[in-house]
Order: sequence, then structure tokens, then C-alpha cells
Amino acid sequence: MTPQPILSLKSCVIRPLHVPDAEQIDLIANNPKLERWLRNGFPYSQNVEETRAWIVSLSGDPPSMICYGICAADNPAVVMGTVGFKAKDNIYHRTVEIGYWLGEEFWGRGIAGEAITAFTDWVFTAEQFKHVLRIEAEVFSENKGSARVLQKAGFELEGRRRQAIEKHGVVMDSLLFGKLRNSSV
Repeated sequence: MTPQPILSLKSCVIRPLHVPDAEQIDLIANNPKLERWLRNGFPYSQNVEETRAWIVSLSGDPPSMICYGICAADNPAVVMGTVGFKAKDNIYHRTVEIGYWLGEEFWGRGIAGEAITAFTDWVFTAEQFKHVLRIEAEVFSENKGSARVLQKAGFELEGRRRQAIEKHGVVMDSLLFGKLRNSSV
């Protein structure tokens, strides 16, 4: 049975992932146009077995990260992408780093902007995350689409990290975006 959504939006629902999602995720995530913008070690793009293991790790104690499926509004069993975050630690314990992606066939429809806006507002209002004061995201400087999504979702560009990323032998800058609790909802 498909898990119940935590958020129901116009263009999508956001719901917990479960093991039966692995094949869909593996199919849409194994795309060079998507992979070029993701960190190496993208946890669920190797093969279906590794994707299943990654989904199981999300329910660990503590979970490896907080991650949900971005799914079709009219059929929540259809995974279009994911959104989640990792908590930072030590002196950064009030900050989480958001990550997200959508399959290529869902780009350019406003889905990511709606999902990221709603998800970050949910994080800032959920009781279990009341300690979180800041959500940040780091994107490849050439990933204009992701930068636009973050700005539409209320994130502010805070800086450029020069020559911070190397992907497939190409060194490039990254852009750091932040959204604060008191600037949300």
C-alpha cells in the first residue's frame, strides 16, 4: 500500500518512500541529464538493489537522512523525484541541508518550486524539527534551473564557492542558498 502523504499540493504530493518505489526511482534517476547536477555517490542511482537498501536505510534509528517522494498528485504511487534533508552537527546543529531532484520528464512544470516551498515550510512548522533555524542548499553554478527553484521557494543567494566542485573532471563553482525560519510561513 502506498504511504499516506505528509503534504498534498496542486501539482504533487510528498510522501514517505517505501521499498516498492525502488524500481521507479532507479528508472528515472539513471539519466545523464539529471546525474550531471548531482553529487557523486547519489545514493540510489546505481542499481535497483542499492536503491532498495537506501530506502530501507531511511527508516533506521537514526535514519541516514530524511527523504520523501515527490509523487503525482493524481496517483501518489507514481514517484517523480525526491526531496529531503540531512542535519548538520556540532555548531551547525540548527541547520539542515536540503536536497531534491525530479525526473527529466517532470522538469519545467513548476512542480519542484511548489514542492520545495511547501516542504521547507513544513520543516519549519513541524514539531520534531522545531530546533531547525536554517535550511541551506548548495547547487552547481551552471544549474540555473535549480537556482531558480530555490529562489522561487524563498531561498536567498548567500554566496559563491569558487572552484568548489569537481564533477567528471570539470572544476566549477557552487552557489550557496539559505532560507531562515523567521523568513518562512
